[in-house]
Amino acid sequence: MMEESKKLFITILLAAGLLTAVAATENAGRAVLGISPHEKEITVTAVTADGSPVQVEGCTVTEFPSGEETVLTATGTKVVLKGALIELFCYANKLTALDVRGLTALQELYCQDNMLTSLDIRELTGLHTLYCGNNRLTALDIRGLTALRKLYCNSNEIASLDVRGLTALQTLYCDNNRLSSLDVRHLTALQWLDCHFNKLTSLDVQGLPALQVLECSDNQLTLLDVQGLPALQKLYCQDNKITSLDVRGLTSLQVLMCYDNRLTALNVRRLTALQELNCSSNAIASIDVRGLTALQVLYCDNNRLTSLDVQGLTALQELACSDNQLTALNVQGLPALQALGFQDNRLEEDALIRILNSLPDRKTDEEGLAVLYSEGEKLPKESGSAVPASAEFRAAFKAAKQKNWKLYMQTEDGDGTEIRLQEE
Repeated sequence: MMEESKKLFITILLAAGLLTAVAATENAGRAVLGISPHEKEITVTAVTADGSPVQVEGCTVTEFPSGEETVLTATGTKVVLKGALIELFCYANKLTALDVRGLTALQELYCQDNMLTSLDIRELTGLHTLYCGNNRLTALDIRGLTALRKLYCNSNEIASLDVRGLTALQTLYCDNNRLSSLDVRHLTALQWLDCHFNKLTSLDVQGLPALQVLECSDNQLTLLDVQGLPALQKLYCQDNKITSLDVRGLTSLQVLMCYDNRLTALNVRRLTALQELNCSSNAIASIDVRGLTALQVLYCDNNRLTSLDVQGLTALQELACSDNQLTALNVQGLPALQALGFQDNRLEEDALIRILNSLPDRKTDEEGLAVLYSEGEKLPKESGSAVPASAEFRAAFKAAKQKNWKLYMQTEDGDGTEIRLQEE
């Protein structure tokens, strides 16, 4: 009796194993695409390892060439692609489901811009590129995918993402999700990290020697330590709650966007590669931009600046320094300047005259645009956008116009209206 029970037990185990093997075999080399009832035509490209045609089920055709973009017409709710696929492009098809578990040779998967609520890629250990952004994913398990180099899972509803151990990862886009934490430590190959518009309260980016671009804006960060990032070229940390930011020594930094934070100081001296700086809407009392000869764009409006020295910034094209406490502004010697906003400061009429007289000649280039003051400012007295100003102001105004500058007043609704001189 015991011998018979043992045989029965072994038989059950064998049957279970056989069923598992059969299920695995059935899925091997297959991708199953769930078709939306409103989108029977889908566009796909699939590449096989040996270049053989891709076999198709559930369509009006039974195969299509490897590597060739093909429009398939589904006959039902599922389309099956069969073959040793190494690349699959099935993006922007309104797919409701995608089963790629059988594609164990897959290296690249592009399934973004669909309606996927889940994606199981745990067995795809050779996968090095994954685009699954703009779907409806609430989770994504990529643990163990150590070959992964590029991951785009942006614009989903993912609440947690474990990228630890993915040491080959070079590009990570996980922005526009619901992440409250993200551990990217020890990802020594990481070059580009975009995690903006999440719910992060902290972010440790230390030990990322290859990082070139960091985009962590629109979170809830109060601190951000970017020291020790020698390769960093672009930093976007705007729209957070950061109270201090130390960017000293980041000699490769070209773009710094740190507006809409709670900074009271910012030291950008000796950042000679810096081309764009936007530190608007903080509480900065002074900023030293002298010597930043590569600087093309400087937005420092809505701070607490009492002075601003932009002399020698020969590459400067755009300067916005409105809503500060400036009593003077010297724009002489800025030959590239083409956009200037300095309204809502403490500039008297004589200061405005000096600015107008110092504007560079734009007659042979694109016209220059300058916002001189806001509606409601005392000087010069306005009637709408007509200026009954002094003779000196009128002369400086006309001279600026002759140098191909358009001069504006900012209206209360935030728009601008071109200033005109009142007729005598």
